Amino acid sequence: MRNLGHLLFALLLLPGAALAATAERLVLLVDNRSANAAAGAELKPLLVAALLRKGYEVVAGPEVDAAGIEAAEELAPDDAAELLERFKAQGVLAVTVRFFLDSHDRSRGPRASGAMGLTAKSFSVARATWRNSRSVVEDDSPRKRPLAAMVVARLLWTFPAAPGATLASAAEDWDEMTGAPPLLRAGPAAVPDYDVLIERLRVGRTGPRFPLRMRKKSR
Repeated sequence: MRNLGHLLFALLLLPGAALAATAERLVLLVDNRSANAAAGAELKPLLVAALLRKGYEVVAGPEVDAAGIEAAEELAPDDAAELLERFKAQGVLAVTVRFFLDSHDRSRGPRASGAMGLTAKSFSVARATWRNSRSVVEDDSPRKRPLAAMVVARLLWTFPAAPGATLASAAEDWDEMTGAPPLLRAGPAAVPDYDVLIERLRVGRTGPRFPLRMRKKSR
């Protein structure tokens, strides 16, 4: 029992990087198709941080860039299998930056808002396992988080957490995806209303839904 106690104590003293070695490993590819050359470098650390919070060990360094993967979301099964084998990973996540527009003043009219659009797709050995897209246009409301951080949080909201990972609370999800104070539900006691978050971002799970309007053919 004494030896077991010593072993458990030693495990508690291990650095986080050593413990992360037991986590599910994920290869991250970032493909910048926008006109902003700095978009990939700005978004990659945010993507890595979001995936770490979901419990993954992320491989996204120069060794991944050196693999020379182009058109990441159209990754062929053989290429996905090669990446998984090379980095001893269980999955590949390919994120494509579609547009990345900074806000700026115009010579005439109102200020142009910043806007970002991302698409993503994950792969296992045999097939694509998840996909999503998200675009956000900056507004004038006061926020605590940069637009890029909110786009990444919304993009990866439906991405499955690694086995054993601690799930974020509704309050944490709200803060990451909106950067704004929560709405309060009317009643005797004002409490945060997080249901609106689920409704606003439901398209992240089901895809966009549009009303079908049919006009009768005039004779």
